[in-house]
Amino acid sequence: MVGALPKELAALTAGVRRGQSLRHIVTVHTDRTVQRVRGADDQVVVEVADDRVDAVAPGRRAATLSSWREIGTELGPAGGRNLLDAVDARLIGSGATASAGPNQVARALGVTAVGVAGHRPPGPPGRCSAATWPNRMTRSSPGI
Repeated sequence: MVGALPKELAALTAGVRRGQSLRHIVTVHTDRTVQRVRGADDQVVVEVADDRVDAVAPGRRAATLSSWREIGTELGPAGGRNLLDAVDARLIGSGATASAGPNQVARALGVTAVGVAGHRPPGPPGRCSAATWPNRMTRSSPGI
């Protein structure tokens, strides 16, 4: 059972909730490992985040449990788009595929798109969409 909504969260969501109460829809736990690719000058050119995600979505009769792994890449302050594209290509070549949802909460709930049908809003500038990495892949697998 989830406790009462913290006062700080209640204040932050007041305008969105418009007087309605919030209810617990999912618990997501992410274990993230970040690797930074650095240039010759030791500046970060690309950041690779490896997320192992476990989610529990309570249902009317039973909870839905799910686990997956996501790899996300982000352009570093000293990086160029070509290098980010090369890292993404290497991940895809090693078995990564496009993410099944727009974010981890949506994926845990089985939502695969947001907004207009067939349209997925882009992420922040310089950020690539997360990719699902097959669970059989390990840190020693071919890749970066």
